[in-house]
Amino acid sequence: MADTKLSALAELAVTPAADDEVYIRDVSEAAADESKRITIASLLSGGSYTIMVAASNATAREKVSAVASGGTVCTGAADEVDIEAAIAIIAALGGVVQLSSGTFTLSDNAEVDIDDDNIWIRGMGPATIVVQLDLDVDPGAWGIFEVTGDGDTISDLFVQGNNVDGANPGTFSYDNIALVGATNCVIRNIWGAGSRSVISVGGGSAYVNISNIIGYDCEHVIQTLGASHVNIDTVIAYNKDTVSPKWIQRGITIHNDSQHISVNNVYVDAPDECGISVISTGAATMHTMDVNISNLHVWHNDDAVHDPTLGILIQSTDDTFGVYNVNISNVTLDDMDFGIRMSSTTAGFVDQVTISKVSTNGTVGEFIDIVNCGVVILITDCIGNTTGGYDTVYIVGSTVKIIGGSYTGANAAHAAIYLEDADDSQLLGVTMDSAGNDLEVLNSDDLTVTDCWFVNGTLDNTASTFLFLQQNRNYQTSMTEGPVIRHAAKIKPNITRIVLPGWFYDTVSTQAMTAGRIYYIPIYVMEDTTYTEVSIHVTTQSVGNADLRVYEWDDGVPGALIADWGSVDHNVLGKRTIAAINWAATGGTYYFLAVRCDATPTLYGIEPASSISPPVDSVNGSHGINGQIIMYVTAAWADPAPAPTAAARTDFAVMLLKEN
Repeated sequence: MADTKLSALAELAVTPAADDEVYIRDVSEAAADESKRITIASLLSGGSYTIMVAASNATAREKVSAVASGGTVCTGAADEVDIEAAIAIIAALGGVVQLSSGTFTLSDNAEVDIDDDNIWIRGMGPATIVVQLDLDVDPGAWGIFEVTGDGDTISDLFVQGNNVDGANPGTFSYDNIALVGATNCVIRNIWGAGSRSVISVGGGSAYVNISNIIGYDCEHVIQTLGASHVNIDTVIAYNKDTVSPKWIQRGITIHNDSQHISVNNVYVDAPDECGISVISTGAATMHTMDVNISNLHVWHNDDAVHDPTLGILIQSTDDTFGVYNVNISNVTLDDMDFGIRMSSTTAGFVDQVTISKVSTNGTVGEFIDIVNCGVVILITDCIGNTTGGYDTVYIVGSTVKIIGGSYTGANAAHAAIYLEDADDSQLLGVTMDSAGNDLEVLNSDDLTVTDCWFVNGTLDNTASTFLFLQQNRNYQTSMTEGPVIRHAAKIKPNITRIVLPGWFYDTVSTQAMTAGRIYYIPIYVMEDTTYTEVSIHVTTQSVGNADLRVYEWDDGVPGALIADWGSVDHNVLGKRTIAAINWAATGGTYYFLAVRCDATPTLYGIEPASSISPPVDSVNGSHGINGQIIMYVTAAWADPAPAPTAAARTDFAVMLLKEN
């Protein structure tokens, strides 16, 4: 037969099948000799194949390219038929179905099924629109695209359901892209709207990567349900619709039976319910667990319709399966009723949760609310500033450890931190400032409070016991039961320890002593300790001796003599030591070391201008900034100790002890 251009063949109107044959003739042969042939499937055996499908309103060039690639030009109705036909052509070996720009419209209640492996549906960005406007409330379809294969990819297109601009609020139960039992799949560069979810990962799907997603006017932008090992990165969810009051409900929902889920870089604007939820309900068949959420920003766009109720929700309403091992970090919450809420219907079914570096901006009613959860709840380095009628941090029926951070409340009827039935909780290095109580505690035993700052100075405790440690600053107590004073721990490097117990300092100074004056140096012994030596260090000698003793602490002044350790000669330079004192001091106890010199030697003391953390507050008899902490009296030794008459700076803290 005569040579004919491919474009002139009428058969090109029909999509070739895999077993169709192509004849091949060497140009040196006569036309009658063409005897070589190859099937379409064999042509593809060298690797993946790209076939193009053009929308009815695609450009002329795209339509020509579609036909040339073996694809088709859609009619604008039932376009799922042409897309699935292209998938069938490349199904044997996998490949790319390239969708042109323009709009692809699906039949009523239809979907595009991707049940083969290694299929890539790729658009031209938001210019490629796949539309399903007539799905019923329960269409029998999972989504506009339903993926059940392995290694499949959908990218670079806009998927649109039937609720764009609030046209049919609440009238669907389908998703734009649904992964059902799919594995090793990639969903990226997707714009979506008007459905239950832009992307739903469920039905046992695993090892799925989702990135660069923008969604609006939908119930969730992304939800996982019974999925595992899902990585979600860079999502923008917002409420374009100002007609219906229920879109977006949640930016991301991590639902029943989801495990090993990572969420990063998410921005949710004005959700009606919350930015992200991690939940386990009565339909669960396993725990929802191992969830990491980082770099989240939930805010309110002031559109007068949508007002985010909640930033993050972690909740279990199941009595068999709960929510465990959730890590939340680097979150900003703007203008909402509640920042983070955690609750469990069955006690302890939300547990092993870490909340780190979360902050508020704008108006937030309550920052963190934790009710009936477990005993491994860690909150670190958060900044919560609330203006509503709630406590800033509200803990009930849960054990928490709060480390660092600052919590401020503007309501005089509420606390910066409220703890109820929160036995064994710990606060370490926390700043609290409320127009009401800085810290309010009810029925919470064995609460440990260490190195905290009470800015407003109020602490209310009812029917609770405290392990109230040193270095808590500026508090007044209003308690039906007073705090139980306990002691902290100390570090124990494998070295010889020469210490001034309870003190931190980094620089020494020198100070000339006054003859015949007793200096009382307050110390705090953190745990039971035996001290074997006491010493001073002479830098300028003077004829005479220094007597060294220790006295009891009697309500802030020296009391009965505990030990007279003897004297050292201060007419000799250097360290002057009394050995074998073997003083067994009781942990959690304050004492006064005491020194009295016969003459005026110069000794090493603690530099007042250096970084110092003494075990007691400083005092000053007049207005000024020179804190005085070493009380003294000019007198002879006595038992009990002579009452001090004045105080001096830390230069006179001149004694050291050696631990056993």
